[in-house]
Amino acid sequence: MTNSKEADISSAEMTAYWRSLHPKLSGDTLSVNLASAEGIQKAKIFEEKFKYPLVGRKVSVRAGFMLQKSMEILSTGLYDSCVSLGSGFSMLTYILAEELNRDNDRPIQFIDLDLPEIVKERKRRVSKLIIDKNISADVVSKIQNVEIDIEAMHAMEVSFKNVFRDCKRPLFIVEGLIYFLTNNCVEWLMQQITRYDLSAVIFDYWPENGVNESLCFSNAIQAMAGFMPENVKSFWSDEGIARLSGYFKRIENLKIKNIENEMSEKMLDTPKFIDSNTFFPVKIFVGLEPKNR
Repeated sequence: MTNSKEADISSAEMTAYWRSLHPKLSGDTLSVNLASAEGIQKAKIFEEKFKYPLVGRKVSVRAGFMLQKSMEILSTGLYDSCVSLGSGFSMLTYILAEELNRDNDRPIQFIDLDLPEIVKERKRRVSKLIIDKNISADVVSKIQNVEIDIEAMHAMEVSFKNVFRDCKRPLFIVEGLIYFLTNNCVEWLMQQITRYDLSAVIFDYWPENGVNESLCFSNAIQAMAGFMPENVKSFWSDEGIARLSGYFKRIENLKIKNIENEMSEKMLDTPKFIDSNTFFPVKIFVGLEPKNR
């Protein structure tokens, strides 16, 4: 991940804007408030530069699925914590905490983790939202922020259990991050997550054959260098995902196209993800219950 504060923040702002672009899909009207006018403008330039007008819908669909699936998993009462890795300027943990910890005798612990410069700026902007009375100071105060680089954790072999000491049965959310981690780091990530007696993970990834499935995706990958602050480091083959699946007793491995189509139909809206050449072929993985326990 980049060491440039300005570049990192612009990337976080773009995603925050897109998360809230289709709130009926994402369930998120808040994240856009953490994006500056400059960040929003850069998101619009991205859409035009890479001929990808559906990027906002893709991010909103992904956000909505992760919100719904997280709500479903955490509502079972089996999990005591939720950790968002590389959370950027997403307000997902706030939305979950506001809903799930209301009148809850055993409140779920929520944690946002990202690079130090992102976390510091996030806290500053969230504080402004509290002042503007858009969000609850009480809910915010109960969400922990952790400043750390995941690749650095991997290199130093830092144990998740040492970082998240109070999390005994965690759900890990890894949204829009896997692409920018090396394959070895992702393998290590799964090993860390499955060392708990009970844990779960939700993450999105780009399949290895995605460049052959989508002209939009293929063109963007070739031209993206220099525009996005992070370098794309990992694509996943069927064999690689099968290996990750081996860590869990129960899995889901879903195409963003199918998720968008189903969401649209429920909203009585026309599905937009029809021609695979017009959107990135993202897939979302859900892993539940480590096998090694």
